[in-house]
Amino acid sequence: WHGVRLSAAFVAGIVSMFTPLGVAAGLTGSVFGSVLQNTWVVVGMALLFLAMAASLFGAFDLALPAGLVNRLNQVGGLGMKGAFGLGMACGLIAAPCTGPVLTGILTWIAQTQSAGLGALAMGAFSIGLGLPFFAVGAFAMQLPKSGQWMVSIKSVLGVVMVVVALYFLGTAFPAALKGIQAHPLLIGVTLSLIV
Repeated sequence: WHGVRLSAAFVAGIVSMFTPLGVAAGLTGSVFGSVLQNTWVVVGMALLFLAMAASLFGAFDLALPAGLVNRLNQVGGLGMKGAFGLGMACGLIAAPCTGPVLTGILTWIAQTQSAGLGALAMGAFSIGLGLPFFAVGAFAMQLPKSGQWMVSIKSVLGVVMVVVALYFLGTAFPAALKGIQAHPLLIGVTLSLIV
């Protein structure tokens, strides 16, 4: 039970790290919504999503500066308070790893302009991020080793990022997509590009 309590405090630290981001994105959504009326902003967001997709496909890695990572590694201590602080630090350290997905979620929250939905979405995201840590700490389980399955998941997420970027470009330039029909040849080429 002690391991369960410490693991829960660790996950609570991760949740308290990410949930305010969702609330802030929801509260600033009206400003974000008015900015999204500008075509160049939408194109910039599409380029950001394409860059995040390139990161997921392995073109480059997102990482915090080494000095900040070293400082965050020293956070912690004994008991529930230490586990909570370590969870917050882990949330910061994990942020670059989840950057593409996190960016997509925050953009979606800003578009909905709902602080409650933002808190709920980021709370769910952070609980999902902390669940493996909770399982390891509470039940002394071993996580699967990273390998080809992780590359496959990153590739699927990269495809999702490309689709989101194309969606944003489609909203910025609807006339360009007007002539495109769902032709079987187009669907086949698209699926082969995804594979």
